[in-house]
Amino acid sequence: MKMPEKQRRYCPNCDTHTEHTVRKESQGPRLNPSAHSKGQRKGERREKGYGNSGKSSKQVSGEKPTRRVDLRYKCEECGREQTIGRGFRVKRLEIER
Repeated sequence: MKMPEKQRRYCPNCDTHTEHTVRKESQGPRLNPSAHSKGQRKGERREKGYGNSGKSSKQVSGEKPTRRVDLRYKCEECGREQTIGRGFRVKRLEIER
């Protein structure tokens, strides 16, 4: 997917449409490992001790064919940076200069 490096977007800080530069940011690892969801805690509790791991042992492992990317938009007037949306899956993202 090709995307231009500069876009005119709405900046909530300036409250107008201004020129923004786009950069790609990959989603990093989870910052707080103690903040597990209920399902993750349940699976970890089940895997402790002896015996079969249950449902979690049958899950298919491996990476997905695409990675989720975040786009960061930086306003050229105020310098604020913002992320819009949750990101999207794309095999290859090319930012054109």
